[in-house]
Amino acid sequence: MHLYEYSRLDLESKEIRLVTLLPGAFNDPIRVTISHEPFDVPNVRRIFRVFTADEKASLPPGWSVHENYEGEIIYLYEDPYNNTDCASWTHPVPHVTINKSGVSILSPMATKPIYEAVSYVWGSVELLESIRVENGKSLGESSESLDISKNLACALRHLRYVREPRKLWIDAICINQKDFEERALEVKRMDRIFQYAERVVVWLGPQTEKTQLAFSTLEYLGLQIELTCDGYLTPAPDATESLWYGPKYKIPYDLQTWDSILEIYQNPWFQRMWILQEIHLANQNSIVLCGTYKLSWGHLRRALKSIAMKELGMPVNFHEVHKYRRKLIGYTLGNGLEQNLPTLLSLSRFSKCTEPVDRIYGILGLAPQGIRNKIRPNYYLTPGEVYKDLFLKHVALTKRLELFGFCKQCSDSENTPTWVPKFKETYTEPHGFRSYASGFSPAHAQLLSPRMLEVQGVQLARVSAIGKTIIKSDLDIFDLIRDVGLERLQNDLYVTKEPLIKAYTSLIFERAADSQYGNVQRYKKRMAELTEIVLKNAELPYSWQGKPTKPWYSDSLKNAPPRYFVSVVVNHRYIQAREGYIGFAPSEAQIGDIICVFMGCTAPIVLRPAAVSSYEVVGESYVQGLMSGEALLGPLPEPWIATGTDYWVGMRKPRFFNLDDGTTIDEDPRLGDLPTEWKPNNRQQTADDPMLFSPHKNKITGEEINWDPRFSPEALKARGVKLETFKLI
Repeated sequence: MHLYEYSRLDLESKEIRLVTLLPGAFNDPIRVTISHEPFDVPNVRRIFRVFTADEKASLPPGWSVHENYEGEIIYLYEDPYNNTDCASWTHPVPHVTINKSGVSILSPMATKPIYEAVSYVWGSVELLESIRVENGKSLGESSESLDISKNLACALRHLRYVREPRKLWIDAICINQKDFEERALEVKRMDRIFQYAERVVVWLGPQTEKTQLAFSTLEYLGLQIELTCDGYLTPAPDATESLWYGPKYKIPYDLQTWDSILEIYQNPWFQRMWILQEIHLANQNSIVLCGTYKLSWGHLRRALKSIAMKELGMPVNFHEVHKYRRKLIGYTLGNGLEQNLPTLLSLSRFSKCTEPVDRIYGILGLAPQGIRNKIRPNYYLTPGEVYKDLFLKHVALTKRLELFGFCKQCSDSENTPTWVPKFKETYTEPHGFRSYASGFSPAHAQLLSPRMLEVQGVQLARVSAIGKTIIKSDLDIFDLIRDVGLERLQNDLYVTKEPLIKAYTSLIFERAADSQYGNVQRYKKRMAELTEIVLKNAELPYSWQGKPTKPWYSDSLKNAPPRYFVSVVVNHRYIQAREGYIGFAPSEAQIGDIICVFMGCTAPIVLRPAAVSSYEVVGESYVQGLMSGEALLGPLPEPWIATGTDYWVGMRKPRFFNLDDGTTIDEDPRLGDLPTEWKPNNRQQTADDPMLFSPHKNKITGEEINWDPRFSPEALKARGVKLETFKLI
């Protein structure tokens, strides 16, 4: 039997290949035909409903209106008697309706081709099975053969109908994997292939003895919950278990049930990079298969999203897996709002892919249009070349150095410049996602040679001491407190003139009191509780001495340890600077490294002096007292403190809290008036804009910028800021 030879796709008619799975019994040889069909579809995204002011005004106080993933309109309110969220399919005002036809949802194509797209894990390329390709062959004529993975062959046997053919799009068959140009073309339109499919069919693999219990449990849980496109998780209007959706509600499952769900949770499909766009773009008809068992994707999405948000009630073995996959599962299962590129790269850092370049190409279909249009997939390029190209184009688009958060000192066979991000599987989130180190400044970056990037910024400190332990948990963080000692914590001052205990409390808990801003008494009470935790742990034995087995937390905060901060500094080391600063830096940091804040970069960067007045990038750092614009604007005047930035869909805005009267403002109190020729520009932020976005417009020239003119190099120099240029290699 001859091997199947692919014929080239006709690019003018925008063809795609489709595979028709011919009917047969389960154990029959797998027979298919492969056809070319026109695929001229609009390159548009699903647009989620934006409700008008009049529609919102038609609701009573306390009510809100949303769209779910099936395009249905749902009304939410809080029950004042039970303090619980409630939902309804009908408008609370009699005889008033909000027209469902306004909901924009991509329907399956009304014309040819009609097909289902299969989302699955390839499996080992060493374990192959041959299938028969019978294009134009009469019964009895010789067929051609095509090798596919054992996992795909298993999927096809379960997908095959006994009496009818089934038309599918399957990447391993419908893309000539040996043709790099064709692969690049198909990557660019992968989002449309899954968007316009009649439905997406997810294949999790063969069933086990746990599958039936898991699927029935998840189906029932999914029926109890509604998930809106803007991220709200609520009880379904017709739920029989109206409290099960809540993060703090313990679902009454026994260990056997949790174990069956854990098996689904650990399925390799959830770890695969490409599923982020494949299932995120799937329509409401999509299904999940595991052996012979079937589950609605909509119900599974709701159930696993609810579990991903749970804080209580899970067995220990489940929680260990759960805590590392929460963000991946959370994004895979919604919300429907467009994410910016740094957020997509951070969320996908949990995912696995065979080819390193697919860390970019695998999320391209979800990237915002501006950056997506600038990237041309090219499988002839090395990972370093792809990452460098993405970095430079993102800087040009946003005028920011947001991707510096992904730079790491690591072995690199390509000898890629250290300022090029190293996108790889990691559990560390960039610090810049929640900081404001360079304010609303634009990046001043210039490529001097293929290997040298010049940036502008301020050198602030030099590393003088490094912790011996690489941070893995809050146990390690509290060990460093014991190194400082109780006496110093209670009596010494930090470099910023604040008490040392306050500096360490802020460093460890990283704005854990943010939720209390707006109420001075609540904020001070929370800070006192956090300070007590630090002091209590300073008195306890080191973790390596065998006790304590876990850190001490007060009763009110025992369920809220510094989880977020540990996730940011894991695999980092504690550092001290010659100038008195403390913080966390990448584990590769060394004594003598310098700490800088670059214009357009939201977190301090650790550099290592190299030859001829140049520097290597070690990575991003968290430095207490340098995370809120102090490098460019100086310290905040009393009684102001910087709050955490609002973090929603990668769009953030720092806020400032007055400890005297409890007021919260958006404008940085250190900034003066705008230059007379500039005015704020009331432009809506998009996912292509930088995370810290401050649009302004020149009254004279009409020039529009996405940064604050009070952060221009000229304005900063007038403030006395000593900007320098740094040549990075």
